[in-house]
Amino acid sequence: PGTVTLSGGGSICADGTFTEMNFNFNGLLPWDLVFANGFINQTIQGITDSNYLFSTNNEGVYNVVSAADVNDCLANIIGTAQVIVHPLPVAIISPAEISIYEDASIELEVGEYAMYHWFNVDGSDLDTLPTLTVSDSGIFYVEVIDFNGCSDVSEGAIVNTKPYTDLFIPNTFTPNGDDHNELFVITGVNIKTFNIQIFNRWGELMFISESIYKSWDGTFANKKVQEGSYYYQIEVLGNDGEIFKKGGVISSIW
Repeated sequence: PGTVTLSGGGSICADGTFTEMNFNFNGLLPWDLVFANGFINQTIQGITDSNYLFSTNNEGVYNVVSAADVNDCLANIIGTAQVIVHPLPVAIISPAEISIYEDASIELEVGEYAMYHWFNVDGSDLDTLPTLTVSDSGIFYVEVIDFNGCSDVSEGAIVNTKPYTDLFIPNTFTPNGDDHNELFVITGVNIKTFNIQIFNRWGELMFISESIYKSWDGTFANKKVQEGSYYYQIEVLGNDGEIFKKGGVISSIW
């Protein structure tokens, strides 16, 4: 009798990759082969070469059921081959979409893998670290390779930037007619709408304005108000679409 030796197999990824089993026959040709992967038997007849390669991406432990030479003499069987199919990783960037303020930054994360390759929508290489620090708007991707050597490319994570809304509010002004610091002037950046109300200590409304460019001159009913503290409430809608509210005290000093 002849001898058939099985070798090959190994670990592959579930991405359509194939691996090969090598059946080596030492006997009279042609020969017939029956083998199985633990679930299904497969028969190959009339093999005219001493080596037969079989490609597969099906998991299992493969073994020779039988091998016979041209005279139907059964061969001795040596070896088995195992095929392990690893599932593909699923790369999901977190957060998937976010808006950050200009001059701020955000870290994009994807989880723990063996290797990372971050790139943007233009295909430009960005980093190979587990996280990506982003301070500009754009669409960002990552290709990961897990510890089995299997890879995946994420969907794009969207980062938008928005302008930062801020107010600059003094705490005193001196409406005494010396042409210095006469107005309660508020300035700001990235202001879309503005509303201010100023009250005296008894809750009486002294001043109201819908424009940040209209400043209080320290008068009420065409008369100078008394020296002291007055209370303001401000509500702003910024260019970032966020409502910004602030309250405080302004001191009128003669």
